[in-house]
Amino acid sequence: MTQRKPDRTNVRNTKLSNWVRELADPRSGWTATDLDFVFWNFKTKKLMLMEAKTGKGVLSDYWRRFLKDVMNPALEQFCAKNDIDYKGCHLLSLDKKDSDPTTSPGLWHYDCDVHGEPITEREIKEKIVF
Repeated sequence: MTQRKPDRTNVRNTKLSNWVRELADPRSGWTATDLDFVFWNFKTKKLMLMEAKTGKGVLSDYWRRFLKDVMNPALEQFCAKNDIDYKGCHLLSLDKKDSDPTTSPGLWHYDCDVHGEPITEREIKEKIVF
């Protein structure tokens, strides 16, 4: 079995994140956000991006439109030209801040907010492990 790097999920440089966000100036058009996951299978050349929202958080309409109208088309075009199977940019929503797919699978939602249909751990794995 491949040895994995230590999990750093709860380790975050909030000072850096806050500093970058403070640089944002919507009046000039310059904005900033982070993206939670990039899934890449280098052997099969498959790529997927994912944003995760916890605690009933939602993706703002602005960023939802940006992902749909700017990022997805740009990546689809690039990937098509470079023989990469682009699986899109998706949203994973969780009801609680500490949701765990192994203990509370009914609390996870894929490509919709927390009011959509729940998804199980197995279904999440089928979508993101390729």
